[in-house]
Amino acid sequence: MATKRQNAAQRGASQAARTATRSAGSGKDFVKKIQNDWMTHLAQALAFSLVTALIPIAVLLFGILGLFIGSLSKSASTKLLGNLAKAFQGGPLSSQDFLTSAASKLSSSSGLLIFIAIIVALIFGSRLFVLMEMCFDVIYRLQPRSFVPKNLIAIGMLVLFMILTPFLILASTVPGLVLSVLQNTAIGGNTTVTNIVGFISSVLVAFLLFEIFYVFIPNRTENVQSIMHRFGTSWKGAVVAAIILPLMLAFFPLYTQYFTKGYVGQVGLVLAVVAFFYLFALITLLGAEINAFFEEGVRPAASDLISRASRNS
Repeated sequence: MATKRQNAAQRGASQAARTATRSAGSGKDFVKKIQNDWMTHLAQALAFSLVTALIPIAVLLFGILGLFIGSLSKSASTKLLGNLAKAFQGGPLSSQDFLTSAASKLSSSSGLLIFIAIIVALIFGSRLFVLMEMCFDVIYRLQPRSFVPKNLIAIGMLVLFMILTPFLILASTVPGLVLSVLQNTAIGGNTTVTNIVGFISSVLVAFLLFEIFYVFIPNRTENVQSIMHRFGTSWKGAVVAAIILPLMLAFFPLYTQYFTKGYVGQVGLVLAVVAFFYLFALITLLGAEINAFFEEGVRPAASDLISRASRNS
């Protein structure tokens, strides 16, 4: 009996050792894939494209906001701006006078602003998702789409990005607005619950955003993969990216509130914004790497991009 127990223990130890070895090997292969795919360099290019795309997108969103505020009654717009001022309390947008002045200017020039912003956003904003598809093609080892489908997908992703991004940013502030309404109730004093609800809301919106990226942007139609299969093989990377991104969004307001005083702080703010764009791009590509390696079974290439290109030329 003792011998049987010893043999069982030895088999269990051997199985655990093999599992640990396989896990260590998979971890090394995953890191090798990231290095040979030049993920960090692709993230730099994607971050620059994100900066150039967000400017016209932001102008377009502000123009739409101006039209919306202009359509409200005076009391309703005053109440909305007051809630926004409370949501951004402690930041540069916390002044209701500033928000009222900005909304007035936007509502008076929104027509022309939106027309120009739509054209510019379609040109520069869609380039972001064209480049994102190229990055995913490298990660998933896929052939690029032809010109027309590639640009149609890019425009569709741009529209979805414009819809979901404001919800992602506001997801953590909406519970605060609800809290201000319920401040005289028993629920109103529980800021811990509000913070948790805000974080969960941000994670859910971010998960939806990344899941859409990973399902529709990579050109996996040649592999005859159904939409449900793509959703099933994209959730791991989307979960990782969706958890990291709200943490960044929660940290950034704290940085702007406490570390942007004086000229040195303003320079630091610029660097923080650039770093935020780069980290967003890095998180997006990291989620794609997780999906490609662990779900699609894409193994690391024998060498990096430049070495492969030089051999194939």
